[in-house]
Amino acid sequence: MRTTQTMTISLPPQIMEYLETYRQKHGFTRSELVRHALRELLNKKTLVHKQTKKL
Repeated sequence: MRTTQTMTISLPPQIMEYLETYRQKHGFTRSELVRHALRELLNKKTLVHKQTKKL
């Protein structure tokens, strides 16, 4: 059984160019970079939500 699911997204050319440059410079595959960016975003959102919930 697969441990991942496939997702298709559309990006503006400018973002795609930046993504390609960044991933090549840092040795990421596209999937690795997108997974990393999403994890970071979701972790920050979760942290902010937990902090504001305490107020």
